[in-house]
Amino acid sequence: MKTLIALGLWCALAVPAHAQCNPVCSSQPKACCGIQSDTFLAEECTGVTSDVIHFVLPGTGTGWVDHRTPANFSAAGITGMVTLGDVITATFQFTIGTSFASARFQVLEGSTLSLIGQCVGVRGVTYVGLPTTVSYTHPGQPDRVLTLLKTNTLYCRYTPTGGMQTDLLCLNVRGDVGGPFESGQLCDADRVEYACGTVQ
Repeated sequence: MKTLIALGLWCALAVPAHAQCNPVCSSQPKACCGIQSDTFLAEECTGVTSDVIHFVLPGTGTGWVDHRTPANFSAAGITGMVTLGDVITATFQFTIGTSFASARFQVLEGSTLSLIGQCVGVRGVTYVGLPTTVSYTHPGQPDRVLTLLKTNTLYCRYTPTGGMQTDLLCLNVRGDVGGPFESGQLCDADRVEYACGTVQ
């Protein structure tokens, strides 16, 4: 059963995030125009597949496995800049206060089905320019407007096979968290839980 689920995970994460794109780049996510996005939504999985993978991040080729282990890095004191949102974006600065000693999630690479990193919880984060809301688009659907929360913030660090280390800051969200979802067949998603941005 877990082999089938793992195979399904690989297929789901290998499928492009947007199957249909219109030719007007300004009216859709960057990925439709062949532009690599630095902002992602974490979609929560439900049902039997959630025992293997708890969140899928379309566009990153990764998912999060709900398995707590000692953290292999500390995010305490990290300062950086993040952009959230899609067509309409917001960029802000952050500084992390403390980092939990136990990793909240393990990062799974879809193409190799191997663990390549972790997500740790952080506290005492200060922000400069953090917006109240951000918006994301999906072809043929109204804009998804999300309110950014300052609770349950995650800092994820992973290194794809043959790639470079990637750090994400992920903020809990509320608002238009329902479908449509992009996580594919493996993840029976029921909501968007986090908005994540690549740390610069």
